Amino acid sequence: MAQGFDGNAALKEQYKGWGDTSVMNEGVGIKEMDSTDVDIGFVQNRREGKVRGQRTLNLDLVTNDFANPSGGFQHQPRVMELLPLFMSHYQMFEGVGTGNASGTVGGTWRFAPANRTPDATGTNWGTFSSDTDWGGAGNSNSNNCRDFYPLTLEVGYGTIEGANAVTQLIFKDGYVDSQEWTQSFDGDLMISHSLLFKGTQANSTFMNGGANFGSNTTPTTLRFAAWNATLSIDGTANTTLDIEDWNLTTVNKGEGRGRIGAYGFGRYSFSDFEVSGGMRSEFKDFFLYQKVLSGSVFDMTIRWDDAGGNEWIQLQMPNVRFRPVTPNIAGGDSNIEVDWEFEGFATTVGGQGTPAIYVSANGTFGTHLLSFQEGTGGVDLTK
Repeated sequence: MAQGFDGNAALKEQYKGWGDTSVMNEGVGIKEMDSTDVDIGFVQNRREGKVRGQRTLNLDLVTNDFANPSGGFQHQPRVMELLPLFMSHYQMFEGVGTGNASGTVGGTWRFAPANRTPDATGTNWGTFSSDTDWGGAGNSNSNNCRDFYPLTLEVGYGTIEGANAVTQLIFKDGYVDSQEWTQSFDGDLMISHSLLFKGTQANSTFMNGGANFGSNTTPTTLRFAAWNATLSIDGTANTTLDIEDWNLTTVNKGEGRGRIGAYGFGRYSFSDFEVSGGMRSEFKDFFLYQKVLSGSVFDMTIRWDDAGGNEWIQLQMPNVRFRPVTPNIAGGDSNIEVDWEFEGFATTVGGQGTPAIYVSANGTFGTHLLSFQEGTGGVDLTK
């Protein structure tokens, strides 16, 4: 029987866009995955209410008719793993100081949420340029939301039943609907990615018994941990604030849409992009609580560097507001602690929009893995 340590996961870019399940020959392997919760989404249609002259159900009254797959995984992230996930979640990017040499691309990649639902008609990926005040390359915030950037997620379950290769389930035409970040003072950065996939017929095409996860590219950089993180709130660093735990969730709120003549959801529309999170600290002074009482808006930045300083991840939220909270005293010998909840907002000034969040990552990857750096797909560079 397969054990958990036999498991694997990999992401592959669908370089021809939504609905065309052609994928790059080589994928990005997930090096340190903690768990998965993917679901094939088969729906059983039971027609037991039919008048049939007997108590037992005939075989043809119960069928598995379609599937709306969903789910994802939690992991300790590396930059190369995160780049396709960020692009699939935010759907817009810009390159800052990037360069292409000998089949590799290096530099800083910045992502922001699409201001409208991307369409599903081609392979022109969404792009934006951000205000230089927030570390971008442009003079003002602008964006061009285009086509869905889809991913295929492959999950391996080890060599089972005497097979010669890894058995895997293949989830196609997916996008990252939500991401949840968690960081404690004594732990590693953890991110959970929740994906939604295009509907399909319930059949055996989900499974492949000849997978070779060793052919995927696996990042080798170090993981990110609390002692590599710097959190700043309204210009005050966490070295002063003593934040013990921090979390953030971003959600596209995708709504599946179908049509007669097709299985399951064929497309998705987005509701409001929501940025919300929380953190815990002792109630030591009024610096933070004054922001609760006044309802004032402030900026928040958190950044992780690996031990070598070669790769980093950074989240910037220009417009953050605390939700109401009241400190309470648990007892005479208990610390007074506060769970601060916050939300990030977008702004629009003079026709230009400031996103609720910018996500940046610095690193290097091969051009045969991803095409978003070109702004368009369509060609598998491994062939």
